[in-house]
Amino acid sequence: MPLYEGASDSKLSMCVRLLACKSNLNIPDQCLEFISKMLLDTTPTKIGLPKSYYDAKRLVLKLGLQAKRIDCRVDGCMLFYDNEYGKNDVALLECKFCHKSRYHHQNTGASNKKPVPVKAIFYWPIIPRLQRMYASTQTVGQMTWRYDNRSSNGVLHHPCDGEAWKHIDKIYPDFFVEAHNVRLGLCSDGFNPYVQASNAPYSCWPIIMTPYNLPPEMTKHEWT
Repeated sequence: MPLYEGASDSKLSMCVRLLACKSNLNIPDQCLEFISKMLLDTTPTKIGLPKSYYDAKRLVLKLGLQAKRIDCRVDGCMLFYDNEYGKNDVALLECKFCHKSRYHHQNTGASNKKPVPVKAIFYWPIIPRLQRMYASTQTVGQMTWRYDNRSSNGVLHHPCDGEAWKHIDKIYPDFFVEAHNVRLGLCSDGFNPYVQASNAPYSCWPIIMTPYNLPPEMTKHEWT
């Protein structure tokens, strides 16, 4: 519900804006606490505003869109995690393949400190995010765009107009006839599997799954 009558923002949208401010501008937690308190002190209507940064983060977490941090090996040998396929590796202290340590070696006398992994990745589970796209009134109508707006003049406006897409539709006709089935594209930013000796190595490789159900203006920054 809106913060007050006629307002365009709700408590959830204000919390999301606060967290986006922290993420985009790298603002410390103390600064978010100060901003939250300033909003409460200067706004007549205080019922819908988050009382603190913790309050804002707790509300947004209820959406079920958390990120998961997974320890891994520097050389890409394995991930230390448990999944539904029987891989119970979250408690291992060394790699099953190269037998190197999962954590940095600690100095003497630092045994009470939390171990620091040599490398970790952040994973944003895709299923809850796709469910939210169908739950939101702003995006649910767009999730069948690729089914309802195919090109009729032979011009490629969207990946669904390409020959590869049409070939997959012929192979899997049952998947094609259901307009709500989700088509995904795998995207990466700057990934180079053949790093030359003269190139400086990178430690961050974003891998993005893009839903191609959406119209071009919502996905073109990912696939062009």
